[in-house]
Amino acid sequence: MFKNRGIFFIIILIAAVSCACQLLSGSQPNAPDAPDEEDVDLSDFGEEFPDVDIPGLEPAEWPSYIPSEIPELEGNIGMVMVAPESHVRLFYEDLKEDDILLYLETLESEGYSLEYLVYAQEGFEDSAEERAAAGEYDAVGITNGVYRMRLEFGGDSAVYDIYSDGFTIPDESQPAWPEELAGLLPQPEGCPLKSVVALDAGEYRINCEMASGNTSADYVVLLQQNGFAESDCSSLVYEFGQPQTLALGNLCVTVLTLSDTEMQIEVRKSAASDSDQWPEILRGVVPVPERATIVSVLPVSETDYNIMAAADDAAVVQEYLDTLEESGFSVVESFKGQTGELLQVTLTDEVWIMEIMPASMGMQLIMHIYQE
Repeated sequence: MFKNRGIFFIIILIAAVSCACQLLSGSQPNAPDAPDEEDVDLSDFGEEFPDVDIPGLEPAEWPSYIPSEIPELEGNIGMVMVAPESHVRLFYEDLKEDDILLYLETLESEGYSLEYLVYAQEGFEDSAEERAAAGEYDAVGITNGVYRMRLEFGGDSAVYDIYSDGFTIPDESQPAWPEELAGLLPQPEGCPLKSVVALDAGEYRINCEMASGNTSADYVVLLQQNGFAESDCSSLVYEFGQPQTLALGNLCVTVLTLSDTEMQIEVRKSAASDSDQWPEILRGVVPVPERATIVSVLPVSETDYNIMAAADDAAVVQEYLDTLEESGFSVVESFKGQTGELLQVTLTDEVWIMEIMPASMGMQLIMHIYQE
């Protein structure tokens, strides 16, 4: 069985393109039963399949969606190819003849029927019947109810086709809701995904096809039911439509109706607020400057911090000094320039010491906050 392996592989390739291929099948010609396993000499297959070796391709696994009623052919799977509407094809490497024979025994013991197949192609001398009579076979057809497979083996390689008559092969080409958003952001109902684009870590632009004109409004309600609230967390500008922006924690979600049939969901992570960046040990003790954006916080120790903030305008410095004095800080010393501009001021509340140095014409605050 399985002689003339090299010729067979070429025939299969041509047949796949031209479809001008006949299939002669049966147990053995002129015999009602399939040959016993000891009569099936897989070593006569001849040349091996060409090695399936694609650089950078990791070894594959037996697909989890194949029903448990189909026994797994254990071995080194080099590659899995999927045609979602028809079958899955597994390429095996480093298989032994005993592995194949044991697998065929397992199939028969579980009620599968085995049919030994010989291929022939139009335009070539038809020796299929003679080959079958001589005990040569190209493949094994395997059936059990709705399950149908075909196994081709040669040398230490095999190709195993498992047809999806009795189960569904997931189409991985279809976009899926990001796993990173699972449990954080609900997927809209009645809006099959069209595209999912990863923008940055944890950020996405998701488009889906609306089932009705109310889909976007329904999704906003769903977000609100899950704790999201209207927010101005997004600074994105849209040329059309009326985007609705909601936030929960650091998730900023913009819902936009692109057309009568398409909705877009923009998922961003909003930057931490200034109060969130302010060192925890200083919260409630040293006020956060208002109308200023925290640029950096550099801890020197647990009680020593260098902080830089960008002021909205030059008046912020004096406003912050007034706030500090209202909070119990008093000025220890200050230095001014020749034109009267403040160069540095030191304040204390008898626990914390603050050195504030305005920069860039008062548009920056450089603060050194520490305990002695």
